[in-house]
Amino acid sequence: MLCTGFGVGFLPRVPGTWGSLLGIGLWWVVFHELGPAESILVVGLAIGFAWLVIRQTCRAYNIDDEPAIVIDEIVGQWIALLCVPRSLWVVCLAFLLFRLLDIT
Repeated sequence: MLCTGFGVGFLPRVPGTWGSLLGIGLWWVVFHELGPAESILVVGLAIGFAWLVIRQTCRAYNIDDEPAIVIDEIVGQWIALLCVPRSLWVVCLAFLLFRLLDIT
């Protein structure tokens, strides 16, 4: 359930985009009270956690790169938003750049 972003990865057509949008929503709620050092710590812990969860899920279901696994998009979006100003313009730009680089 964590790998799929609580089911967001099962949404039709573009699961990575849905996962990135969930990442932005979580970032907006969680990271607004954190300073730069705390944000870096949370992102670092999330990277390790995501790696473990993806690894266990892929082993358990004998899969390699299932599109429904979007925890990497969630955490990747957090990395893209790490220590940036909290403005709609910056968030939209970070989202577009992240999706462009993630897809290509």
